[in-house]
Amino acid sequence: MGNAPRQKWQWVLHHHQVIMVLLVLLAGATSQECGRSFRRSRQPRSGVVGRIIHGRQSSRGAWPWQVSLQLLHPQFGFLGHWCGGVMISPEWLLTAAHCISNDLFKLPLAELWTAVLGDWDRDVEEYSEQRIPVEKVILHERFHNFQHDIALMKLSRPVKVAAADSRVRAVCLPSKRLTHNQTEAYISRSA
Repeated sequence: MGNAPRQKWQWVLHHHQVIMVLLVLLAGATSQECGRSFRRSRQPRSGVVGRIIHGRQSSRGAWPWQVSLQLLHPQFGFLGHWCGGVMISPEWLLTAAHCISNDLFKLPLAELWTAVLGDWDRDVEEYSEQRIPVEKVILHERFHNFQHDIALMKLSRPVKVAAADSRVRAVCLPSKRLTHNQTEAYISRSA
């Protein structure tokens, strides 16, 4: 019974923290540069619309918000690229919760993750990459069995987006709730 007030305040503080993070992210996402590719054309259009049939290699700089999340597994060592994410502000990434916690492992430990931004070819050192350790991992509190499959990762330092050689930009977040037919959408992923 003595822990009930403490648990209530922990719950309130946790939700307050999540709301504050989202407000900061939304404020940062209004930048005119968000969502703009470094390329005029991301890739050639195919005749298939509404489904992904065959992926195509993108142009360098076409998806500047795409992030490679690299994992240092506590048992198996450095695994390299494990999952993808997107940069939503210079300090925050959005990814799928199942990348961090699933039936095989539960690794919401920030020190095991590194974000690589500005990379186009993972097999080649291009000198445009920014490797930044993750400081904090926040899984959706109701994530279970691929429901509420979303997570935030806070970086240990802001991404350099204003640098002349930067190949990184944040993705735009909508300012209001959109339905499926109100905007054109793209899906990108690190493979």
